[in-house]
Amino acid sequence: MELTRAERWILVNQMRILENLYPDEAEHLATTRTILERGYELHYGEQAQDIYERTLTEQESREVIDIMSMYERMNWAYESLEDDDKAAIDKGDIKFRGFDGNSGSGRLEYAQFYAEEMDRFKDLERPHDFNSHSSVIDMYRRMLEEWEASGNKWELTKEDIERIIAAQTHPSNR
Repeated sequence: MELTRAERWILVNQMRILENLYPDEAEHLATTRTILERGYELHYGEQAQDIYERTLTEQESREVIDIMSMYERMNWAYESLEDDDKAAIDKGDIKFRGFDGNSGSGRLEYAQFYAEEMDRFKDLERPHDFNSHSSVIDMYRRMLEEWEASGNKWELTKEDIERIIAAQTHPSNR
C-alpha cells in the first residue's frame, strides 16, 4: 500500500484525534501514527488488516441481490403452487446454496452482510452460513438469464420455476 505525504498527514491527524477519543486504544493508535508519520510502508498493511483489499463492485453487489431475490421468488412461488404442481418440483432444487467462501470474490461476505446486517431476505434459508463450499456463480448466472426471461419474474409460474431449475445443469451436460 502506498500513501502520499498528504494522505499520511491526514491520517496522522485522525490518529491524534482518535488517541484522545479512545484512551483504551491510545497505545495502538500511537503506534499506527508513528508508522504513518515515518512512512514505514512495510507496516501499513498491518495497521489496515481489518480493511479488505478487494472491493465488491456495484454490479457484483447487484448480482448477489438478484440471485438471492430469484431464490426468494422461486420459494414464494413454490409455496403458492397446488400440491400436484409442487410434487413435480424437487424442493432441494430451489434451495439457495450460498456463495463460495474460498473464491475470495467477496460475494459470500456481502450476502451475509446484506441479509443479516441490512435485515433482508428474512424468508430465505441460510445454508451453512451462506457458504456453498464450491463455485456456483456460473450456475447462478445461467439461472438469472432464465429468471429474467420469465413473463413476470416477481410472480413465477410452475413452468418458470422448472425452466430456471433446468439452467442449473450446464448446457454441455443436458
